[in-house]
Amino acid sequence: MEPVFEAADCEVTSVAGGRLLRLRAAERGCLLEHWSGPLLPSRLSGLAVCLIGENGCRLQANEGCFEGRISGYQLIVDAPALFEPLVRPFEVKPFPKRVALVLLRLLRWPGGSTLLRAWHERRR
Repeated sequence: MEPVFEAADCEVTSVAGGRLLRLRAAERGCLLEHWSGPLLPSRLSGLAVCLIGENGCRLQANEGCFEGRISGYQLIVDAPALFEPLVRPFEVKPFPKRVALVLLRLLRWPGGSTLLRAWHERRR
């Protein structure tokens, strides 16, 4: 049995009404879908998640060995550097951002909505 997920220190939380068990390490994680097994401590150290048979799952940690059943699992890797180049072109520049904030404050005054609409049309 080769582990599908390993972590030195892991935070354990139950989400979606107990249907998902989230194992969160430093920059990666694992979601166990439909976990039916014993209650787990909030932190596990030296964790290794192994699949047993078709739907079985074993969580081996320094705190003990926990066996249960799952319907599936997902491995999650945090990679914000992948998304930064995609978001950068849509970033609002400082000057237009300040102008928009001032115009939004002027909405309370008569004619403020006209100014905001005119500014927005000019930007297109």
